[in-house]
Amino acid sequence: MSENDLIKKNIKLMSEFDNYAINHLEAYDPIPYGAHIVMTDPRDLVFSNWSRSLVKRVRGRKIVEIFKQGGLWKVEPALTSHKKQGSRGI
Repeated sequence: MSENDLIKKNIKLMSEFDNYAINHLEAYDPIPYGAHIVMTDPRDLVFSNWSRSLVKRVRGRKIVEIFKQGGLWKVEPALTSHKKQGSRGI
């Protein structure tokens, strides 16, 4: 997958989440103010690793991962396993 393809996928996922959140404002509740958002895809390790790499050097700000699993959007602290308990389905 080229970097251009990765960027397009990131834009697509952000757009899908934003379109969902427009009608479900509670989707933004678990995202801290000023946080960096990392879109990931549990089915696409290449994309997820690339997306996480964009914020590896961020210091002093919260980072959250947003991904869709089982038809639900989930938000959890970045750089954790998608199997971690406590991720919040929306």
